Amino acid sequence: MDHVVGAAHLHSNAHGYPRPHLAALLAGLLSLILYLLTMNLTFGFVDKGEMAAAAATLGLPHPTGYPTIILLGKLFTTILPLREILALNILAALLTASGVAGLSLLFSYLLRYLNNVEEYTTEGREPTNIYAALAALFTGFTATWWGQGNGFEAYSLFAALLPVVTLLFFRYVDRQSVPDARVGFDRSGAWFAAMLGLAFTAHLMMVLLAPAFLFWYFYRLGAGRRSFLRLLFLAPFFLLGLLPYFYLMIASAGTPAVSMGTVNTLGRLADYITGAQFQGYMLSGWKVFAAQSGFFFRKLPSELGYIGLAVALLGMITLFRRSWPLAVLALLTIAAGVIYAGQFAIKEIEPFYLTAIFGIGICVAAGMLWMRRTIGRAATLAVAGIMVVATCAMNFGWSNERGNTLAEDYSRNVLETLPRNAFLLSTRWDYLVSASYYLQEVQGIRPDVVVLNPNLLRSAAYLEYFQQRRPNLARPALQEIQEYLRLGERAGRVDKLSYQDALQAQRAFYRMVNTIVDGAMPNRPVCVTLEVDTLIAPHRQRVPYYLAFVLRSDTAYLPQRAIRYNFRPWRGRVDADVMNIHEMYTVSALYRANYEALHGRRDLANDYIGYALTFDPNIRERDVPPLPLTNREGVLRVIRSYRELRSKVADSLR
Repeated sequence: MDHVVGAAHLHSNAHGYPRPHLAALLAGLLSLILYLLTMNLTFGFVDKGEMAAAAATLGLPHPTGYPTIILLGKLFTTILPLREILALNILAALLTASGVAGLSLLFSYLLRYLNNVEEYTTEGREPTNIYAALAALFTGFTATWWGQGNGFEAYSLFAALLPVVTLLFFRYVDRQSVPDARVGFDRSGAWFAAMLGLAFTAHLMMVLLAPAFLFWYFYRLGAGRRSFLRLLFLAPFFLLGLLPYFYLMIASAGTPAVSMGTVNTLGRLADYITGAQFQGYMLSGWKVFAAQSGFFFRKLPSELGYIGLAVALLGMITLFRRSWPLAVLALLTIAAGVIYAGQFAIKEIEPFYLTAIFGIGICVAAGMLWMRRTIGRAATLAVAGIMVVATCAMNFGWSNERGNTLAEDYSRNVLETLPRNAFLLSTRWDYLVSASYYLQEVQGIRPDVVVLNPNLLRSAAYLEYFQQRRPNLARPALQEIQEYLRLGERAGRVDKLSYQDALQAQRAFYRMVNTIVDGAMPNRPVCVTLEVDTLIAPHRQRVPYYLAFVLRSDTAYLPQRAIRYNFRPWRGRVDADVMNIHEMYTVSALYRANYEALHGRRDLANDYIGYALTFDPNIRERDVPPLPLTNREGVLRVIRSYRELRSKVADSLR
């Protein structure tokens, strides 16, 4: 293969076409421009606020920790004289765009492998770099890939390393496949193994390449003793690439402001790296797999600009005809991504399909080669250009996060309307808790407020951190904390206990949380958001107060001043997160309206009802796209709720 690649490379230079690295650079720059134009100017939903805060403060984000991108993020916030979140989002755009450049290099390499020189004619010879770059741009403009370049998250580094590791793997196997290759240290193997280990510190999804890599490795090198010995020589360099994981223990030792728990033993480090506390979201059953896979395949044609789907299918046929092992590798990559993502019962599932989109990108590159040989160079370039433009146009609206300020606005509105020194319990991670890390620890907004997700207290590692970080809140409940840990053994794994033991652990958990709440109330106003379990502070009155509820021991009227929240709708995006934000504003206003009515303040109640209606996003059912799990049904429910609310208000005015 080396002589094939070398011949094609020299020929490309002779005819004035862009070299592989120049074509890759152009693809990366074009994608970077688009990513920057559509980049969020603040943080988005789910983990983005927490991840940004962890990077800006060298904290410890949720498992699996993502140490490499946290360190890179800190570097960027230090060297760029910008608001921290802007620096981090620019880093995400750069990493995702560098992934597009890496795709171009990888596709060029694979197309030269397919383009056997014996089949060239004098007139037909030309480099594959331009087709590889177009296939890379096409892949980079899919919503799944594009979405990683619009805000700081772990997946942008994964997108950058995915094609790089694959290219290094192919080059290593090619070097080892020559007859006189010796078993031992090999520089290309050392680079591959070290980068593979580093890629695992970006995201454990890198393991999804294992079936394809192992198949190709043993197909090219055989399954004999020498092949297994080669793997032993790779192992030390792979472990070297994993070294950033020890950052988790180093950061934990300093009790950082952002942390999901104390990581002070190798056992806890292993649990953190493997995401043990989130394993309940995996292996969620056939129903979840069918829903997630259905979502992926329903949106795939439009995500590929429709024509791209046909080219990918033609590319798969081309791969089977010209190199069936490479076709199997692409299929294994796609299948691994689809099967893995389908196991997760989460709504933010799109990034988990990156590996599948990567495999489809390989097929698209092969499809361009088929077109070149079938319809000619000019027509192929025209079709490829249309594919890139169509994919960009189809995914632009969904991927453009320029106007998304919903998470920052909502979390800021919550924090700024809480009483002084408030203690807020909330499980709204996606919209409030995660965002509060950034607002409080990076921007210094309402540092007097303590925000706690009570579900985190189920983890023994977090309980230890909580006692170190918030000793005044933990101290009144030390006995209850010890009782809970004793009954739960490992508080984050109560699902592994027997029914009776789990029941006792649950009761101990609520005793512990309620003791923390009772201990805080003499010194702090304690607040909750609507969804917090009513077994927490069950004997307290929940008084609606702006966007939260104040826990009270009496029924005296609690006034609140009239307010208009800083709320900027995100036009052009319809999903569960957007609709939930709208609904939370509306519901809080309606609760306050009911509270005012119960206290005889009918005019105020009507004002709040009118204000609640201003958050109606005015979305029609037919405008709701395919969404993961049951999120589409949830969005439709919110739409119907607003319609019913408007109808009731109209009836009351007649």
